[in-house]
Amino acid sequence: MVLDDEPLRTTIMESRSLVVQWIRSPSEEEPRRHASEFDLDSAVWCKGPVLECKGSSAVMDAAGPEDEATAECMFVFDPGGGEVRVDSAEVALAPRCAAKVHRLVPSTVP
Repeated sequence: MVLDDEPLRTTIMESRSLVVQWIRSPSEEEPRRHASEFDLDSAVWCKGPVLECKGSSAVMDAAGPEDEATAECMFVFDPGGGEVRVDSAEVALAPRCAAKVHRLVPSTVP
């Protein structure tokens, strides 16, 4: 699955089940810091595709500099053999810091 159509810089926040693609920021650290603090309920989420998972799945930044996928660059999740919906929102994380955020939501939608 490809998120959106632009190769934006991406970081994965496993603790919040978020994939953060930054649009603009004065540094690489700003989106990480602000995304870990922003209120998820304040975002206007667009419901995205539903993925059927028959076990563990991994999310990673395919545009990263690594030659191979390693455990350090992946977020592995297991929805228990069910479905996961990928919701997305564009958010202003702080002044001069904006990002597209994508979250994994357990789904009962067929």
